[in-house]
Amino acid sequence: WSDTDAIATKDFAALTPEELALASSVIATLNWNPGHRRTRRWIPGRGARIDLRRALARSLRTGGEIMVLPRKQRRIKPRPIVLLCDVSGSMERYSRTLLHFAQTLARKNRRVEAFVFATRLTRLTRQLAETHPDVAYRKAAAAAPDWSGGTRIGSALKTFLDEHGRRGTARGAVVVIVSDGWELGDP
Repeated sequence: WSDTDAIATKDFAALTPEELALASSVIATLNWNPGHRRTRRWIPGRGARIDLRRALARSLRTGGEIMVLPRKQRRIKPRPIVLLCDVSGSMERYSRTLLHFAQTLARKNRRVEAFVFATRLTRLTRQLAETHPDVAYRKAAAAAPDWSGGTRIGSALKTFLDEHGRRGTARGAVVVIVSDGWELGDP
């Protein structure tokens, strides 16, 4: 039995203050693990590859004789999460819940980057590090000058890829784009 079932299919804009508080408490209990990724680095382990460098270094202790063949394996790291949230005028009703979701993820996972966009891209990772959702929401709204403005999804995504793309924040990350898809600029 769950009391969250009644609000699971409701539109966030139609929630009463009590239902919004219930949704906030459900969001606060979320735990999302996007998995792990294999890096290019090797570490000592039980892999199939022989670590020749360590084998030779150890053989110096025994007069050049290799007693044990040390193995190595690929290093495993947790995947980072990148959130790109639309806070334009058409998404204003949902922006508070979206930022509460982003703030919850940022608090629980160390490798979360959060961005908002309307007409430009704004990084909000530091603002969402606040422990209280209302304080984080106020700081995020103050940091994004285009809050509740128009929408330029294409240019915001291009800015994200140019500044934080392949070799930066997005490398190996799970990127989540939350938007209604209303575009005013060139897609």
